[in-house]
Amino acid sequence: MKKYLHFLLMFTSLIVSGQSEQLQELFQKAYKYRASYDSGLYYSSQALILSRETRFDKGVELSKMYAGMAYYNAGLRDTATVLLYEALPELDDFVFEKGMAHWYIGKIHVRARDFKNGEEHYLHAMEAFLATDSIALQGDVYNSLGVIQGMQTNYTQALEWFTKAYQLKIINGLDRETSSELNNISLVYMRMGSYDKAIEYVRRSIELNEQDNDQSGYSTLGGIYNFAGNLDSAQYYYEKALSEAKKRSDSSYQGMALSNLSNLQFQQGNFREAILLNRKSLKFRKANKNALFGIYTELGKSYRGLQMIDSASFFLREGFSLAVEQKDKVWARESTVFLSYLLAEQGQFDSAFHYLTLGLAYKDSLNNDRIQEIFADQRVALETAKKQQEIETLQREREVDRYKQRTIIIGCISLLAIGFLGFFNYRSRQLIRQKSLSEEKQLLTEKLEKNQAELSAYTLSMIHRKNSIKDIEDFVEKLEGSEKQKIKSIINVNNALDKDWENFQKYFSQVHATFFEMLRKKFPALSQSEVRLSALIKMNLTNNEIAVLLNIESKSVRMARYRLRKKFNLSEKSDLNLFIHNLE
Repeated sequence: MKKYLHFLLMFTSLIVSGQSEQLQELFQKAYKYRASYDSGLYYSSQALILSRETRFDKGVELSKMYAGMAYYNAGLRDTATVLLYEALPELDDFVFEKGMAHWYIGKIHVRARDFKNGEEHYLHAMEAFLATDSIALQGDVYNSLGVIQGMQTNYTQALEWFTKAYQLKIINGLDRETSSELNNISLVYMRMGSYDKAIEYVRRSIELNEQDNDQSGYSTLGGIYNFAGNLDSAQYYYEKALSEAKKRSDSSYQGMALSNLSNLQFQQGNFREAILLNRKSLKFRKANKNALFGIYTELGKSYRGLQMIDSASFFLREGFSLAVEQKDKVWARESTVFLSYLLAEQGQFDSAFHYLTLGLAYKDSLNNDRIQEIFADQRVALETAKKQQEIETLQREREVDRYKQRTIIIGCISLLAIGFLGFFNYRSRQLIRQKSLSEEKQLLTEKLEKNQAELSAYTLSMIHRKNSIKDIEDFVEKLEGSEKQKIKSIINVNNALDKDWENFQKYFSQVHATFFEMLRKKFPALSQSEVRLSALIKMNLTNNEIAVLLNIESKSVRMARYRLRKKFNLSEKSDLNLFIHNLE
């Protein structure tokens, strides 16, 4: 951009030549690195210091403008807004720079979904770029105007702006700078259902940036296949985008690619994998508030899919709060709708209606079937602590033994032969003892693993038996005659037998020896059924599995969990599962 520093001619007479060249270089670098928060802020800060030292007031305002641009690209919109609005009135003498300020202020309004003011500032920016013959930036503003229309689902108008931007750059030989336009055109075609067209344009973008390892085209291509329902292709290109982002060490795009992969797993009902990928994404994007509310909301949705109510409620509420704070109505609506579902499932219909009203409308339907949770690994904290204690005891004994050995050798130098024999005999006993401890430790481990296997197998057997009885009940309902009631009575008697629970308690206590004792000691008011429910939660069983074992409906399990939370005096944000796991 040859004309973006024409303003320097206006202040060279105010300062010595060396300072003028230094300031010119700082502004050049502040403009060049505006998209990099650290570098952009550094050069604009240095320009601000030098401008103040030379009492160049216009330079102070220009420094604020470039700092505002750096803050915006770092996602710190509030700080960017203050700096850009402060600088704007003082930039009348600098046409190009005032255009840049208008453009970034327009971006801030659009991010806040204030499209009217956003468009107004974009048009002011266009006037400045036309006056300074800034072709590339004219195309960028056309592109920005298209984004406004696309965000309002005015796809025909959006396509016109994107095409205009693309053609302008092509005509002026800026083919290498058309990647953004190609991606946006492809997204519009995707939204209009023209997937072949969408793929055609995004592939042009990928070819254009192939040498730069730019992953944005792969992300867009993955999004198109995802939108079209081709999840295998979507996953391939999302993983390709992640790979390219890793090559560039681009943490922001790595986080974005992980979020895309997480969303794909959520659609397929793989809620645990979705949570894992989202938590990885969170590490890369934790400082970006514009990404946090989306990640929190997706985490809440996945936890809801696993029926982990407390965790789902926590992340959905956090996502909603951040979305409101950042004025993002799309994610605010997404989080409130899922909060309303969650509250309705718990029977809190007033609160559910409140959040549903806040959400206004929910256009997408959730078609993912709930997956059945697998048994989690049984906790062996107590046994692990015991084994660790044994190891520490053995280590202390070894230290004492080494001390004794040195004492014997020093004190019995005259009886070296006898001492040696005694030492040899002692070491032999130690080896035998160590071997005995090792074998005992191995037996403990094998016993624990056996107990865990027996507990899991017996629980699975109970679930299978209960399901079989349910199948028989369904079959008996279709029968007619006097024997029907008799068979049902026998089934009811079998369902009511406590023998299964006695056996279950025996296997459970072999793995969690102190659980029942501690539970009754801390919460003596618990009923027998609530003690059983606590044990089943301890095993990480799903609501459906618990319902089968207790011979009740899933809805009744949720109500029982709610009553159990009350007896434990848990707050609304506390996780019931985590509380029960930490009792031992």
